[in-house]
Amino acid sequence: MKKSLLIALAALTAVSAGAQLRTPKFDGMKLTAAMTQMIGQAQHKVAQQAQPGQAVVAKGKKIGANAAKYLRPQGTFYVCMDDAGYSWPMPYLLAKPYQDLTFTNVSTGSTTGNTWTYSIFNNETSSRDTLTTNEVTDFTQSFGYELEMTPRLDLTNGSSYTCTRGVRLNNQTGAIEAGPFDGSTAAVINFTDAADPNTEAGASFFLASPHYYGSSNRELTSKFGWTYYSGACGPDYDPELSDDDPAQDRNGFWFGRNWNGDFGKTAWNGVALGVEKPAQPYILKHVVAWATAISGSGEFDLTCRVYRLDEMPVMPEDEQTQIDPAVLDDEHLIASGTYTITNQILRDGDAIMTFDLEEYDPELDMSYQVTPEIDFPILIVISGYEVEQCTGFSFLITNDEEDEGYGETTFQVSMQDDVIVNCVGLNNFFVNGTGMHSGPSIFMDIDLPFLIYNFVDETGEYTFPNEGGKYMFADQYDGVSLYGVVSDGVTATADQFTVTLEDGSDLPDWLTISLTDATGDYAGAVDAHVTCAPLPEGVQGREAKVRFGFHGAKIIYTFKQGEGGQQIMIGDTDGNGVVDITDVNNVINMMLGKAAMVPAADTDSNGVIDITDVNNVINLMLGK
Repeated sequence: MKKSLLIALAALTAVSAGAQLRTPKFDGMKLTAAMTQMIGQAQHKVAQQAQPGQAVVAKGKKIGANAAKYLRPQGTFYVCMDDAGYSWPMPYLLAKPYQDLTFTNVSTGSTTGNTWTYSIFNNETSSRDTLTTNEVTDFTQSFGYELEMTPRLDLTNGSSYTCTRGVRLNNQTGAIEAGPFDGSTAAVINFTDAADPNTEAGASFFLASPHYYGSSNRELTSKFGWTYYSGACGPDYDPELSDDDPAQDRNGFWFGRNWNGDFGKTAWNGVALGVEKPAQPYILKHVVAWATAISGSGEFDLTCRVYRLDEMPVMPEDEQTQIDPAVLDDEHLIASGTYTITNQILRDGDAIMTFDLEEYDPELDMSYQVTPEIDFPILIVISGYEVEQCTGFSFLITNDEEDEGYGETTFQVSMQDDVIVNCVGLNNFFVNGTGMHSGPSIFMDIDLPFLIYNFVDETGEYTFPNEGGKYMFADQYDGVSLYGVVSDGVTATADQFTVTLEDGSDLPDWLTISLTDATGDYAGAVDAHVTCAPLPEGVQGREAKVRFGFHGAKIIYTFKQGEGGQQIMIGDTDGNGVVDITDVNNVINMMLGKAAMVPAADTDSNGVIDITDVNNVINLMLGK
């Protein structure tokens, strides 16, 4: 009988053999079901003007001695707001389900005796189990397709830390306080494209950022987590007047026209968000920018460009980050889009601007809309507001003081004739700043498809006998059963899959793989039928790491054969390093056809499991 789909990880929830495939569904407790949202009103504070090289380095907040702290898992996101402009006092964490998430311990002082507290959704009881574990350093956990709790790290001295929490805004007092899901985050759910009936009117999807971006700071001691803002020069700006004329309104110096007049080289006419390489691929559907104030007359176009980065720019402690403009060329440009600012939104207030992403095809001389798969670091650049029609334009910049360790996030950009000529990080830019690890009000509308093995006992590895043959699972089924969710519960079909080696190259000649859609009770799965050729004479062994995937998701399966395959201990059928009564029972089941053969059970290497193998394993167990 075919085994059940791995919905809850085997280590966390027992899944009975023989259960039918089922599509994982979010359990109805939507992210904001019991959360009070608020419109983020920026607390603008004008910083002193500074050019690169003039910045006074201000250190970021340092954690004290023997203080608890960890980093969010690399490649995960914060759910910051929805597309109607409503944000949460503290953002939620977003990642793919069924992948290991590592919370790296960066506490100061001794980490002996750490206590990590976390929750796991229990499918059998439809409730959350709160668990505690002791780890000396980092904490790694896979979560299911549910709302889960971000781990809390406690040290023996009483110091405690969690990277973000569920909180609410008290509408009567205006205070930010612990909410009904205090300590919880949506760490591993995938519904960023789904409407939530509990959001404010007009909201249809949630927006993600790699940077902590909420309407409070991490300690909940300040109502607003935003300070510095950007924009085009104010309405009184006149390039003909003296630089020292007090009548000038220079609040938009960083990201707009400035009094130097040389737009292409010294003016900052673009703002950019850096996004680290994800732990797993994601689909970038749209880029969304939030402008808190726009003023001017007529129409003009803002432009969004998405560049692939060869590496994520680091965040140095004593200087500003510089990105070489040579790496921001047409070869690295993966998508772009425009948004037209009209008279209707040329006003003070909140303007949510959604950029459809397009790619230009030079052969067809046309652009077409795309949803690129992102499996590398990117830089999102928004520009175009230095035109005469725009006299004021404000983004928000966060003042988060924590460096999460994955590189610079906010950049100011100079463009000349649509070519980037300068790109500078903002971490050490403001002369009166506090070492902010800032993030701009640029967000991503993303999908997080996921792909898992359909068998509870599937390990991701299989060793063929030297004579070759078909892949066979324990119940004699001849296919690797894969289960992929494309979006909001929609499952992937065989025609959506690609099969390559891990590096994207073609499969070797000795391995043949065909895909079919499962039917009947198991509809929704895709079966990969794998056949291996006999091991050639003189070849000791071989291995192929196969990448099964579809747009936005991938999984690696390793096929081995011969001595180059999995190293085995004769008689150790379950690979635990010991030959015991479990192995004897396993060999008996294989002899009776109740389980698939594994190489460790074939003690005499004759390709058949029989009574001789049973006796040999008994002798090995007895030390004979």
